[in-house]
Amino acid sequence: MRGNQKRSPRSRPIIDDTIAAAPNQGAVRPMESIAVPIPVLGDRRILGVDEEAGSAISAMVEDVNPRLNPCGTEEETARLLAAQGA
Repeated sequence: MRGNQKRSPRSRPIIDDTIAAAPNQGAVRPMESIAVPIPVLGDRRILGVDEEAGSAISAMVEDVNPRLNPCGTEEETARLLAAQGA
């Protein structure tokens, strides 16, 4: 078995859905599209957090500290920090 096939039955749909949702044309940012969402979505499912609440929590965390977004560019982080008056 390779890659995704070795994963547990609970994680396989998370991985499949995330990869399917990634852009299939043009430039793809693998960290933003695949690497970061998989553990976040897995944690949400384990904790029983629905998608809407999970998205709201992620947005709130990024608003509080933009440096926590591993996919944000330096320009995005600077813009968010400036908006906060930091």
